[in-house]
Amino acid sequence: EPWNDASNIEQRITEFRAIDPERNWHWYLATHHVFERAEDGTIQAVVSIIQDITEQKEGERQLRHGEQKYRTFSEHCPTGIWHLTAGGNTHYMNPAMCRILGVDSVSSIEGRSYHEFITPDSQLNIATQSVDPATGEAATIEVDLQRPDGSLRHCILHGIPDLDEAGNIRSLMGS
Repeated sequence: EPWNDASNIEQRITEFRAIDPERNWHWYLATHHVFERAEDGTIQAVVSIIQDITEQKEGERQLRHGEQKYRTFSEHCPTGIWHLTAGGNTHYMNPAMCRILGVDSVSSIEGRSYHEFITPDSQLNIATQSVDPATGEAATIEVDLQRPDGSLRHCILHGIPDLDEAGNIRSLMGS
């Protein structure tokens, strides 16, 4: 859309691709600022800053590709994978974990605490384990999972915390 002299827009940002003399494609981010207007509002001067963002775009593409690979692996893995918030609520689980827990889908238990599926004795085992999640160490523990139909599944859970730069637990991941 053309930049209307009468508009009060003072900045416009666009991304575009262009080919360099060596015939390589690059991504650019162009930021245009109105530098000067006449008394009637007509744009007299614009300052533009153009940045090569090819590396950023490639990083984003690689991240999307990596996320897709993880999702494909997770969705087809026969081992249960459970991703919890720092507070212990379900954020994600793969289909194998849904089968282990006897639930139809992750959406049916998203946001619910893992405590709802672990027997009281197993919760005590978890509480008394010697590994502190804040250290970032992985932990392996035997637990009994209680399914919604009341049946139990004896499992060996292996989990590890996801820590932020300050060492705070962002989430917990396990299988």
